[in-house]
Amino acid sequence: MKFIDPHIHLWDTDQGDYHWLHNSNNLPLQVNDSAMTCEAYVHVEAGFDNNQPWRELGWLESVATKPMRAVATLDLTLFTAPFVESLRHYAKYTFCVGGRHILDNDALDLLRNPQVLNNLDTLAQHGYLFEAQFDVADQAVVARVCELLQAKPDWQWVINHAGYPVLSAVEQEQWCAGIHCLSKIPSLMVKCSGFEMQDKDFAWEDALRVIDHCIASFGENRVMLASNYPLLTWRMPYNQYWVYLTQAYADRPELYYDNAKRMYFANT
Repeated sequence: MKFIDPHIHLWDTDQGDYHWLHNSNNLPLQVNDSAMTCEAYVHVEAGFDNNQPWRELGWLESVATKPMRAVATLDLTLFTAPFVESLRHYAKYTFCVGGRHILDNDALDLLRNPQVLNNLDTLAQHGYLFEAQFDVADQAVVARVCELLQAKPDWQWVINHAGYPVLSAVEQEQWCAGIHCLSKIPSLMVKCSGFEMQDKDFAWEDALRVIDHCIASFGENRVMLASNYPLLTWRMPYNQYWVYLTQAYADRPELYYDNAKRMYFANT
């Protein structure tokens, strides 16, 4: 069954910096797309060179063997001129569709920063989407995201890793509430992946409960299934993951193909 994987990471520690990777456990030092069985994929920035992040795009162009789109590293705290200059570099690579500045614990401060908001506006004006990675159980952050996106309907955001759900059913109340609020923003989509970051031994029933809740809230046309490869391999092989998901949702190809194609490959 064909599928598009909208969240993977390629890297090569002989070529890039990847300071974060050297402190990680049981991850390879080189990751290419040869072991991936997807029809196409979206590479999300992996920290190749945070000072000159367009270098990662040049490297990707040289190693990709499948149809690919890329989400570049962003520094939303840059002054306007250098931020716009970085977007000029990205524009040289037609496969670059957006950017990510990992919000996480700094989300509220960043999303109240006038320079950050100006850069997010500039990003949208240049036709790029924003990959938003933050804790959906944080009510204050969710309220701020909703406030911003209601005022800026042209901002196209994609929530990464389903907003870090706690996989235990009894501890999901705040996350469920956050998903419900965010689902009311028409421009938002959500990618369900990264379960292994919450629990390296996650159970399928927990992952499916998260996915099903996202579908119930956002609808089938605004949810994408993704892998977060190679971090996924902490839990299971790439093929095993996708065989299970494409069988579990065999009658809903929008989740594993159509939505990702529309979101990232619309011009192909």
